[in-house]
Amino acid sequence: MTIGLYQTTIGTFYLKNSNSAGPADTTVQYGTAGLTPLVGDYNGNGTDTIGVYNAGTGTFFLKNSNSAGAADTTVQYGPVSSDFVPLIGDWGGNGNMTIGLYQKSTGTFYLKNSNSAGAADITVQYGPVNSTDILPVVGDWDGNGNMTIGLYQTSTGTFFLKNSNSAGAASVTVQFGPGGGNFVPVVGDWNADKTYTVGLYQATIGTFFLKNSNSAGAADTTVQYGPGTSDFAPLIGDWNGQ
Repeated sequence: MTIGLYQTTIGTFYLKNSNSAGPADTTVQYGTAGLTPLVGDYNGNGTDTIGVYNAGTGTFFLKNSNSAGAADTTVQYGPVSSDFVPLIGDWGGNGNMTIGLYQKSTGTFYLKNSNSAGAADITVQYGPVNSTDILPVVGDWDGNGNMTIGLYQTSTGTFFLKNSNSAGAASVTVQFGPGGGNFVPVVGDWNADKTYTVGLYQATIGTFFLKNSNSAGAADTTVQYGPGTSDFAPLIGDWNGQ
């Protein structure tokens, strides 16, 4: 899996096919200013593609290709509220990634096994309530094919990862990086071993720090990519299906 960026002010994706500096391999204008970028393999073909979430309407707009044009799937899911963070993951291990939400005020995940409206298939309360420094992450932490939940605490730079979509203590706890608001958590399978591991994006200098294991220590890969301005959000995906 490799890096990318989304420029929030103009709704543009800049995707790299390698974890290296240089120009984007794919540039796609999709969506409008202020939307949240999404990445996932929505149709199970092995390639991650783009999407956006409109918090003002609680709607997911998902593309099956990394190209401009109308959404292939549009789903209104959950209440219209800034309290919810959109998620994408393969919760059932069937190769298709589907939608979810994380409610910040209650520390609760609401996961769907299909890209459709309706009630959550999986509801999990995990982590603190009303915390101001917790961000959700999702990945296949143990390489079993199922993507599961996790949290990143910005104040301490600590990941709390679960190997099941269930409440309880973290399966893996990793302190990585200095913490603080300039660092954004990213997760992915950087070395193609089928296991997701942690990483960080330092927004002020436009740099990714990626680990090949869920452990403390120095980054295995460091990549400066993008201008390091506040209107760029980091992305991770397998853009070419390799």
